[in-house]
Amino acid sequence: MTICRRRSRTSSFRASSSRNISSFLKGKDAYEKFYYEQARQLLENAVALDADFAEAYLYLARTQGSLGNQRARVEAYEKAKVLSGKAAEKERLYIEEAYAGAVERDPEKRLRILEEIVQKYPKEKEAHFELASYYRGRNKLELAISEFNKALALDPNYGYALNVIAYIYADLGQYDKAIDYLKRYAESSPGDANPIDSMAEIYFRMGNLDEAVAKYKEVLYRKPDFVLAFPSLAYIYAFKEDYGQALRYADDFIAKAPSLGLKRQGSFNHSFVLYWIGRFNQALSDLQQLADLAGSQGYTEGKAGTELMMGLIRSEHGEFEQSRRLLKSWYDFTSKSTPASFSDPKAYYLFFLGMTDLKQGRLDAAKTSLEEMKSLLPKLTIANQALFAFLHDYLRGEILLAGGFVDNAVSVLENIVSLGRPAAMQQEILFNYNIPFQKDALARAEGRNR
Repeated sequence: MTICRRRSRTSSFRASSSRNISSFLKGKDAYEKFYYEQARQLLENAVALDADFAEAYLYLARTQGSLGNQRARVEAYEKAKVLSGKAAEKERLYIEEAYAGAVERDPEKRLRILEEIVQKYPKEKEAHFELASYYRGRNKLELAISEFNKALALDPNYGYALNVIAYIYADLGQYDKAIDYLKRYAESSPGDANPIDSMAEIYFRMGNLDEAVAKYKEVLYRKPDFVLAFPSLAYIYAFKEDYGQALRYADDFIAKAPSLGLKRQGSFNHSFVLYWIGRFNQALSDLQQLADLAGSQGYTEGKAGTELMMGLIRSEHGEFEQSRRLLKSWYDFTSKSTPASFSDPKAYYLFFLGMTDLKQGRLDAAKTSLEEMKSLLPKLTIANQALFAFLHDYLRGEILLAGGFVDNAVSVLENIVSLGRPAAMQQEILFNYNIPFQKDALARAEGRNR
């Protein structure tokens, strides 16, 4: 897995019972191994024993987020922030940088705090790890590698740094080097499931699908309840067009997921596979149930994401007014919950509108969406620039094709920079990678040229 939040440092604990500290350390260790349900139980026990344990709330927030429990995640972050004044300075700073990134969504503030931590604690491997993770998120890979190497110089067996630097080398196309780092990670964490899970992801990105499947099955052999392997297997089997196995693993994920948040994600993934194999009505029915459930539980983010999926499917089916309503509902929520400096949601919305306009024969409206989308490209978050450049050029090609400029359309579509394979087996990344669902514009354009 690629989640970048591991620490193994010895905390500067204030006076507290040994039982409480033991629960926290065991919970942190379980979190670092991606054993999230075990981590949640231990960390909840830690804060039950000491209601003022700020750092335990920080790790509880991260754990709840990994379990898909977004309301509990935010509540734990808020509790950690309130209590941070009682923590030692180092822990306070870590809480503040995490809060700035996860809740305030202020990357500049997070960077300022991270730089302060590194300056004050240059021998703190986790400080370099966090700064490296920040740089990776901003696609500043050379700076990220430099900081990860500083962390590894302090602790050559720092497993999580070995894990994430492997993904960076995979991002750079240096797959052999990535696998070498993951082998070091496995040696430093004998018996753990995550190093093997990470190898499986890298093999998938290399195109070695059978090796990826074998590694994911090895993960489940080592730890049968390492549920994050199930949706990855479902995706690979769907990619291999073995839809029976794809649905089987999607169902297994829903059945075995330890939290409602992960079960919701599993239901979304299951519906995606149903759509993929042409069972549109069942996919829409299941998604509607999922949206209703998310709404009844106050999980507005999950409801909005589900409405986006429904809107795209309905657009594919020619149900344009329903599609527009659902897409607008998604955009209204997402734009309000995203910092004003982030233009990504609007660029997405304009792409969806442009594609829907083309299906309705509204060429001028699609051109307007394209021009507005183009103006946003320099303002997009660095991590998403390649994706949105692809979407912009794809929409441009579709518009040229719809306008009868077939040769120009072929030229644009032939020169679109490929996104390669998905960067990680995470729901949001896989969803973005598969937008639009049918990437057949070049084939249609070349067909009209014959």
